[in-house]
Amino acid sequence: MVWLGASSFRGADRLLVRPGGAVAGQVRSLGYDRTRALLRAEASEQKRWEFETWETIQIVGGTLLFLYLLLGTTERKLGLGLVLAMVLTAALQRFLITPELAAIENNLLLLPPEAGAAQRDTFWMLHSGYYGLETLKWGLALVLVGKYIASGRRSRLDDAGDDLDLVDKSNYRHING
Repeated sequence: MVWLGASSFRGADRLLVRPGGAVAGQVRSLGYDRTRALLRAEASEQKRWEFETWETIQIVGGTLLFLYLLLGTTERKLGLGLVLAMVLTAALQRFLITPELAAIENNLLLLPPEAGAAQRDTFWMLHSGYYGLETLKWGLALVLVGKYIASGRRSRLDDAGDDLDLVDKSNYRHING
């Protein structure tokens, strides 16, 4: 997602460096600065949509994983807590940070580069916080994976066969006996 976000802005700038055919005419008629602002605004909206979609996927996937661990395994507090923390972190990003970042970014795109210093500071603070939370989620996921690799836990479904008696035992071959 970091790569997608950065590449969309670079793509807008690349188009302006070497505009082809009809695009060159549009850039000339609209002006370089206005065209750049328009292209970067579109890139910002695309990036916002991609981040919100990815965060929603993480929330749904994390919730399904949490329910599986809760209902389908013998998992206890640590694993459930790690998954729940990841889901809550993704929800924080999706519903609080990403919308605020998008709103500030859209305002900044309309301002000249020398204006909006306070908004830029807020944007970069939120941006850093977002990636700090992303790093936290990766760390929690690595701890969870490490926990499962180390413990080799089996699910309740794997244990289900242990409760069944085999009918094919030698002393059960008689009928009505």
